[in-house]
Amino acid sequence: MKRTIFIGQAGPLETPLALKITNISDTYFTVSYSTENQVIGSVNFGKDKNLGNAAFDERDQKQDLTLPHKIHSITVKNLLPQTRHYFSISSGQKLFLDNGNPFEVSTGPTIEDQPLSQISLKGQIILPNGDNPKEAIVYTTTDNSQAISTTVNEDGSYVLPLNTMRGSD
Repeated sequence: MKRTIFIGQAGPLETPLALKITNISDTYFTVSYSTENQVIGSVNFGKDKNLGNAAFDERDQKQDLTLPHKIHSITVKNLLPQTRHYFSISSGQKLFLDNGNPFEVSTGPTIEDQPLSQISLKGQIILPNGDNPKEAIVYTTTDNSQAISTTVNEDGSYVLPLNTMRGSD
């Protein structure tokens, strides 16, 4: 699947807000943020500041179709363990950096002993008017862990597998 990202002038309505990096593992991490308008978002990433790879919203990967969203959740996959990775965010038609430089995140070590059972946090989001949100992300963390996240389904339900949660270090 080939996708093209166009970069140009943009207004504040496509600026990433409430940027979070979650789900850091040995081979992936997730970048999530919101925008005031529905825009197409992607993460450009690489092992050096030249980047060179792109990842798209999780919901778009499931449908093999790139659509605009207000809530963005992009998982960068197939990474090397214990490696620093660089990324920028393409939101709408503008490229966003961290004070003029790519953002940085390091993957964790490979954990050899996997949990015997998968414990999940499950729920459903219902808005005050009884409707389900069109888009939402659920985050969870503990005092000594990293944050993990997932997007909600069309009915507002979600499942967060807690065995993916790692220590904050």
